[in-house]
Amino acid sequence: TLKYLLIGTMCGSVFCTLLKEVDAGVEVDICDQPDIKKHSLNITCIRTSQCHKWLAVSSRDRTVHVYRLATKPPNFKLERTLNCADCPESIEFVSNVFGSTCLVVSILGNNYLQYFAVENTFSPFASDTPEKKMILEVGKIVHVNMNASDDDVVSFNVLDMAAAPMKLPLLAVATDKNRHIIFQTGTTEQVRNLYGHTATEYSRPKLVWHPTGKYILSTSDRPYGICIWSVCSGLLVSRLIGHSASIRGLAVNSANLEILSCSFDKTLRLWKLEDEHE
Repeated sequence: TLKYLLIGTMCGSVFCTLLKEVDAGVEVDICDQPDIKKHSLNITCIRTSQCHKWLAVSSRDRTVHVYRLATKPPNFKLERTLNCADCPESIEFVSNVFGSTCLVVSILGNNYLQYFAVENTFSPFASDTPEKKMILEVGKIVHVNMNASDDDVVSFNVLDMAAAPMKLPLLAVATDKNRHIIFQTGTTEQVRNLYGHTATEYSRPKLVWHPTGKYILSTSDRPYGICIWSVCSGLLVSRLIGHSASIRGLAVNSANLEILSCSFDKTLRLWKLEDEHE
């Protein structure tokens, strides 16, 4: 079985790590990925769509490159480049919004999320319904205000985003304040505001969904740990404590209900998740 991991660098390059399962374990081969265009500044985010057809890479050079994944990865075809007014801090693919698969982009100092249509998913044979009239043309962008009052005050920046599993129409965002928000995808509606964690001036908060869609897990500083919120109640229900420095990344293994965390304390920790938070 051949798997691969894409690594963004401070120099703007993206490297492809090929992981091949063999009898003795796993063979690792790291190589430059010539199909992925080099950015002029460091990479801020790399995302693939849930359907595994699309890849996006954002950079502090204020651009986002969108690629189509070939039938036999890791081959990538550059489809479009988005030029942003400022640094794209985070990106995420969402499906079944505006009749399309969209790439959501959060831009530094901007209170709007940019929904960029990469592929239409609404059936062309559907009747002339209101949903069909809402289809966003491929290559077009819809700007969705994150402020519930619909004003243009910028009170936070979005540093990470995660689309809900189970095809739930929800998008969770991690801000640079002590606040995370769950939005109804493609709208201004704030389904939940999550509090109880700490984000310092130098924090880069990360969040992920529990595979069941029942919980949100997020990094927290002071004390260092992982906070767990119930999506149903919006309440902080548990904490995972173990790291002694800031946690810089989270990843979920949906198949085995595991979460992997990495930290500035130079450790990686693997946490076993149950179907419920305990």
